[in-house]
Order: sequence, then C-alpha cells, then structure tokens
Amino acid sequence: MTDLPRDLVKQITAFQWVAVVVVVVLAINGLATLLESLRKIHQFGRDVFAHLKGRRTSDQDLKKQALEVARNLMDLVQTRQSSEPTFSFDRFHESSEALGRHSQETQNLYVRDFAGRIAFLRQELLKRKLQDKELDSFYEHPTNYIGLRIVAMRLAALAEQLAGKT
Repeated sequence: MTDLPRDLVKQITAFQWVAVVVVVVLAINGLATLLESLRKIHQFGRDVFAHLKGRRTSDQDLKKQALEVARNLMDLVQTRQSSEPTFSFDRFHESSEALGRHSQETQNLYVRDFAGRIAFLRQELLKRKLQDKELDSFYEHPTNYIGLRIVAMRLAALAEQLAGKT
C-alpha cells in the first residue's frame, strides 16, 4: 500500500517548494490583513454604538483623560497646601485675610482649570452607568482641600472601573 502524501512530498522540486512557501506567506499576510480589517470594522461598530448612546469619547480615552485630570487635581492640592500661609493668632485679622485669599485663589484655579473638564468626564461616566455619590456631592463646589481630594480620588476610582467595561 502506498502512502500518497509522502509520495507527493518526494515528487515536489525545489522550485515548487519555493512556490509553496510563497503561497503560504501570502496566505498568512492575507489572513493578517483580514484580521486587521475585522478589528477596524469591530471598532467602527463600537464607535457607532457609542455615538448612538450619546458618548463623545471612547472608554479607553475617557479612562486616560479622567486619570490625568485626577492626577493634575491632586498635584494642584499638594501645591496649594504647601504654599498656604500660616495662621497666627497674634495677627488674627491679617492671617485670616491671607488664608481667605489663598482659599479663594485655590477655588478660582479649580473652576478655571478643572470644573468644566470634570463635569464633562462625569457626564461621560454617567452614560456608562458609572456614578459616585461623593463625586456628585463635591465636584461642583469642593470648598476645601478635603473636597478637592475627594473629587480627584473618586474620579480616578470611576476611571479604573472602565477597565472592566472595555
């Protein structure tokens, strides 16, 4: 009894082997191109689905943006706390005014640099059914460093939850 596959392999010439290798390489390249195309189609489908749900950014971008904003807000808190004027009972009136000005400047920096971004990020998180009551309580008017830290920490915590949703 003859072994047909083995006999065929013995009959293939060197030129034919080159042709077989070329065909296999082209097939693999075609498969890779097909898989890349399918990945793009899948991503497009996800983008369309997200658009229909009113989302304005991808989960991956939202996570990246939210973590960056949270990190920058924590940096602001640390910078502002380290430059806070010291209070002195001997100069009660002047110390109180200096602390009040510093606190107001901190709030102004928050409003200017963070309030709008955090509101946008919060809305995008809500569209993904991610909500945090502490963030909701503080993000509009964090009155002190504790409130600012809570906003940063809760925003980062929600962003980390996006990893499981992508």
